[in-house]
Amino acid sequence: MMRTALLCLIAVGGCARLDTPYVTTVMAHGNCQQIDAGATVVDYGNLARLRGADLIGLTEPAPAADEPPLTLIALSLGTRPTPGYQIVLLDGGSLDADVLTVRITMEGPPADAVLAQMLTQPCIVLGVADPRIRRVRIEDAAGALVGEVSPNR
Repeated sequence: MMRTALLCLIAVGGCARLDTPYVTTVMAHGNCQQIDAGATVVDYGNLARLRGADLIGLTEPAPAADEPPLTLIALSLGTRPTPGYQIVLLDGGSLDADVLTVRITMEGPPADAVLAQMLTQPCIVLGVADPRIRRVRIEDAAGALVGEVSPNR
């Protein structure tokens, strides 16, 4: 009886792991540069530019390499009036056929916070490492679409 229960648990757990796509937060920044509101696929060289910096010695695109381990997807929800906003990944996503749906939320500063009045553009960069994915839908916590991209694989 115990052995059968253990085998069932291993089988169910193994299947669940295979059907769960791998999505991670690569970068979350409170004031990204050179990014429009919405979702876009970016390359590794653009990570520093999103933070308002340049990689030393990177004046040209990096030479093509083998398939990168992650497809990077940058998401911005637009301009905010103060610092203290951040975009947070809510889950690892769900895969339906070849469409990955990921949920995010925007967290703001506390209501009583004293902050500088300056325009900021928070963003998040997600890393996706699942070859089955042909389209990524990003939704807010209520399920409304905030961005959609097709990774180049």
